Amino acid sequence: MILFAMRNLKIFFRDRTAVFFSLLGVIIIIALYVLFLGDTVAQDIGHVENARFLMDSWIMAGLLAITSVTTTLGGASVVIDDRHRGIAKDFHSSPLSRSSIVGGYVVSIVLIGVIMCAATFVLAEIYILANGGTLLPLASVLKAAGLIILSVLASSSLIFFLVSFFKTQSGFAAASTV
Repeated sequence: MILFAMRNLKIFFRDRTAVFFSLLGVIIIIALYVLFLGDTVAQDIGHVENARFLMDSWIMAGLLAITSVTTTLGGASVVIDDRHRGIAKDFHSSPLSRSSIVGGYVVSIVLIGVIMCAATFVLAEIYILANGGTLLPLASVLKAAGLIILSVLASSSLIFFLVSFFKTQSGFAAASTV
């Protein structure tokens, strides 16, 4: 199961467009916030102490929630691609048990979500620090890591359930767009 999960991780991270499009929603939100909304919203609540830090932290927390869904959805594309190309039939005829195959897919989707959310968290902390905020204390970082893992687990289980209904790449692409 672990080797199968590693295979899926390699396939996902080798396809740079899949990685990019799994982060596209996050990139769009960051661009909108940095270019247009950040200063406007901070000025609107200017009477609040550390308004910019509050807004930056709030937006970055929302980005982590979005990242946990979009990256696990991108990671699930390996499942659909295997079905579409007939590779899933090869796995089912191999000595691998169905639970090992499903477990490998789920583990890889969870790992993709955790890796991408951790990278987003680090970039969010750098952004907040660059805008005059402060880094989170270690206890808060550990709490955030726990929440990231829980969020990714919830997102991956929901995404894997939804992906089980798709047989074609076009159906999956339409659902991903929504």
